[in-house]
Amino acid sequence: MVNFKKYLFCFFSINLVSMLLVSIVVFKAFFIDSIFSYQKLYHYQIDKIATSNDIDTVFVGDSSLGNCIDTDLFNEMSSINSLNLALTGLYGYAGTYNMIKKAVKKHHIKNVIIIHTLDMMKRKTSYKGYLYTLEKPYDLNITEWSRAIETFFNILFSPKTRLSLVRYHRGLIDPFSIDIVNDYIEQHKKRIDITKDVAGMDEKLNTDKIRFLIKIRNFCRNNNINLIYVHGPIWRPIGEESKKYINKINQTIEKLGIKLLKNVPLISDISIGDNNDHVASQYKKDYTLMYYEQIKSHLLTHVDPTIIKEH
Repeated sequence: MVNFKKYLFCFFSINLVSMLLVSIVVFKAFFIDSIFSYQKLYHYQIDKIATSNDIDTVFVGDSSLGNCIDTDLFNEMSSINSLNLALTGLYGYAGTYNMIKKAVKKHHIKNVIIIHTLDMMKRKTSYKGYLYTLEKPYDLNITEWSRAIETFFNILFSPKTRLSLVRYHRGLIDPFSIDIVNDYIEQHKKRIDITKDVAGMDEKLNTDKIRFLIKIRNFCRNNNINLIYVHGPIWRPIGEESKKYINKINQTIEKLGIKLLKNVPLISDISIGDNNDHVASQYKKDYTLMYYEQIKSHLLTHVDPTIIKEH
């Protein structure tokens, strides 16, 4: 005999979760995309996926990638046809995961190259990044969905969100004010004082960060994709003072069975941009050449399942 109380609990729980998921999707479509300025970049990258043909490789990551890889030059030097789908650090590994899925939905992807800033594993797990980039919310476990729903309500009821909505509807802010130049967000004036001493990064990691790296790894394995993790560039003084931290994150990534290229490109004082992990725009091609030399021998120009599955 059916337990009536249990039946009611399941019935209302399923409906409640369904309503929450629908609310999240609607909130993203009608509010987040209107008031969160970096969604202009997100849609710019989504449009590239939709309008490009015969793409076999995608670069995914944050602004350290967006400012250091010129895919036209990279494609010219290699036998691949790639897109640079960089978002920002605010989207984290979670946003990267969703971007990979979107690219694979449209294209037959052979190579995924992750380039994230060096301190990504010190940051909070970006459930905001997941919500901002989601389409069909079905691939999180119960713990992850509880965190995502909590994040959703934090965004929904935050004073900053309410203020942004009011200002937006009164025409006081332009959510799409960022400019795209050379396939990424235009840089601001240089903010790095190269005369100051800097400290390296300590060895403390946010181990929860790996949950979305694991999802990326599993998705790429299941879709027979060659996954490569490469560190984003960092200003030389910080990189030289962070060797213990770099060793620790290298060990963490390698334990996941992800192909890792350990070299960390260092940004010189001359080529530093508007942040310590941004290459100045006029040196973007130089760093593309540097990355190409590091990555080229690891790229697949045809799918070899035995190579991919062993990682």
